[in-house]
Amino acid sequence: MSIRNKPKTGQCKEGLQQTATDAEQMNWNLPSNIRDRAAFTLFLIAGPLDLLYERYVVTEHYLNQGHHINCYYYGLLVFCALNIYIRLYNVVTIDNRPSSLPLDRKLAIHTTIETCEKCGELRPPESHHCKVCNVCILKRDHHCWFTGTCIGLHNQANFVILVWYLWLVAAIETAYNMEFVCHFIQC
Repeated sequence: MSIRNKPKTGQCKEGLQQTATDAEQMNWNLPSNIRDRAAFTLFLIAGPLDLLYERYVVTEHYLNQGHHINCYYYGLLVFCALNIYIRLYNVVTIDNRPSSLPLDRKLAIHTTIETCEKCGELRPPESHHCKVCNVCILKRDHHCWFTGTCIGLHNQANFVILVWYLWLVAAIETAYNMEFVCHFIQC
């Protein structure tokens, strides 16, 4: 058992014993390899840079041309950006390992629980081992290198909504910036 997974024992206000691991208390599953770190960093930096570009380059161009700027456009982009980063936080912090489920729930769902040969954790039949994260993931879909974590049972809905908001921002910016891009191509 590594230092990260050693249980800590603490007292609640009611005096009840509470056991939790460091991973459960600070559940950031940050990227572990260089490619994941680079993509995650790019993902974190690109959003604010995009908002700044839209605000200080595109919007200023429209104002200088005498066009009416719809204030809802930038507000919608900020709303989408906030939702993207909230969903990114949820995708990265939600634990998909079989050990995140209480043992009694695991036993109620499955009659046989095997131990993973690679990581040594108890794993239900539909969990799969990720070579990149080196852990078993419940109903693993894929390892996303933009978020640096595996997409599985508990964070898949947040991931789908994250991708939907990314698509929405791309569509809005494409439609809104078409005139801006055409202006510079014709010059």
